[in-house]
Amino acid sequence: MTFFSQRRSSLTYQLLDEKNEDEAISHAREPLPNRTHSFRSGYALLAVLSCILGGTTVILSVLLYRQQGITGKYSYEHGFATEIPAARSAIETVHIDFSGELLPDDEGRWMRKIDPTGPQYVGPPSDAIDHAWKGLVAPINIDLEGEETEGLPPTYIWPDSDRHYTGLTVHHSIHCLAIYREYYPFPDDPVKRQFTWIHLDHCLDFIRQVVQCHGDLTPMTWYWSEAINRTVLKPERAHTCRNWNKIQGWAMERVHKLTEEEKQRKPVEPTHGSWSP
Repeated sequence: MTFFSQRRSSLTYQLLDEKNEDEAISHAREPLPNRTHSFRSGYALLAVLSCILGGTTVILSVLLYRQQGITGKYSYEHGFATEIPAARSAIETVHIDFSGELLPDDEGRWMRKIDPTGPQYVGPPSDAIDHAWKGLVAPINIDLEGEETEGLPPTYIWPDSDRHYTGLTVHHSIHCLAIYREYYPFPDDPVKRQFTWIHLDHCLDFIRQVVQCHGDLTPMTWYWSEAINRTVLKPERAHTCRNWNKIQGWAMERVHKLTEEEKQRKPVEPTHGSWSP
């Protein structure tokens, strides 16, 4: 019998004798090895590895969630790494229409559009305006304890307690705006007058940095006024904001209060917690 084998592009022929022919036929009739056991072992190993990989993924996801408060990257909606982790539960985004538009009347005189449904923060001095501003900064200083201090940068801890003295930047920013209302007229005392200028410079520059930091990309729009024959800014647009009521409520529950023993120690009051030197 003649067998053919093809090597590269040429054919070669090999004549086999009867002995070699019998051996070839014998090998050809041998049964194939049983591969079922090998396949089952491979599938079992693959299943084990899949379970290990899945479990590891779940554990890492949980750790990431606890560290960041979300399963993905930090965001405006869920909080950033530089913010107090315990306060993330108070974050909720809402759409707010800004108010206070400046517009000309029919005779070309400028006026400010007022929303009568909410508290007023500007205008002729009044007790109602003062009360509104004080309400905004009421929780400027707060105490955090226990698990709520996780991720909090080093800050003052009240003696013989676990109460960490801190506050939210948003309240300090509003305080800085309120300072400009409180410091008119300027005090006559030279020392207080110097402090007033330093305090005002600090607050104005702090607000500038806050505005730049948040970088609101909401578009500003204009319209044409026939009364004054020019374009007029129309800032009353919807903005995506964090829900102020939720943040304020979270902070109010943690407002700093001195114990009777701490009052006797007369601790130094931080300047940002008082509107006067």
